[in-house]
Amino acid sequence: ALQSIAATLWAGGLGVTGFVVAPVLFARLEDRALAGLIAGKLFSLMAWIGIACALYLIIFRFARYCGTSFRQGLLSVVLLMLL
Repeated sequence: ALQSIAATLWAGGLGVTGFVVAPVLFARLEDRALAGLIAGKLFSLMAWIGIACALYLIIFRFARYCGTSFRQGLLSVVLLMLL
């Protein structure tokens, strides 16, 4: 279950930050520089959360499926997203 939570947190967090929070910040705050600063901090936080989720998913897949983890599509997607 933790694998699904990590993937959902990573993808959902990026989506919410990019498509909901950042546009609302720029629409509601008068100062564009302040909105950019806050959005930048949020994207930075989401990047660190994404790195942590990716590392967990990679370690989990290797521990569970060993050598066959490269044949599965999920590991390729995680590595691509991490890049």
